[in-house]
Amino acid sequence: METYISLLRGINVSGKHLIKMEDLRNLLTQAGLQQIKTYIQSGNLVYQSSERNIESLNGIIEKTIFNNYKFEVPVITLKLNDLEKARDENPFLIDPLKTTSKMHISFLKQLPETENQTKLLEIKSPPDEIIIKQKLIYLYCPEGYGNTKYSSNTLDKILKVVNTSRNWKTTNELIHIATELKKK
Repeated sequence: METYISLLRGINVSGKHLIKMEDLRNLLTQAGLQQIKTYIQSGNLVYQSSERNIESLNGIIEKTIFNNYKFEVPVITLKLNDLEKARDENPFLIDPLKTTSKMHISFLKQLPETENQTKLLEIKSPPDEIIIKQKLIYLYCPEGYGNTKYSSNTLDKILKVVNTSRNWKTTNELIHIATELKKK
């Protein structure tokens, strides 16, 4: 069994796309995922599966949600070691003046075209900072993520790639939950 983390985009936000986590756990257990844990209500799943194909796992979750709730939810799935690597390679960590509570990671469903990455980097939004690394965008938002120009919707439009963002606390908690689950 492999341990996975799936990040769902845009559920239980502003009263839209409402899904109870207990119901989702039950539905996904019926779909074949095992030992499912959720963290907060915004679509963070940690589970085990014998399925090794990440796109297949995304499809299982997306199809289960669509079949039961009649709306589409993009899903980005990572292995535990990939999430740990994303955390550990955060370039903002080397700056002692930057506080982790203002750090976020946007996870991209696929690698954006170089031209679109350049367009994103041309947008200046001080004091916010972004760094693109493959299918990750590291954000530092000293005035809060809610005030940044680098929202998930903006990233979608410019990069033409689905993404979902998680704050530093959530990222670390998902790693903790997945690490504990892997020990079982």
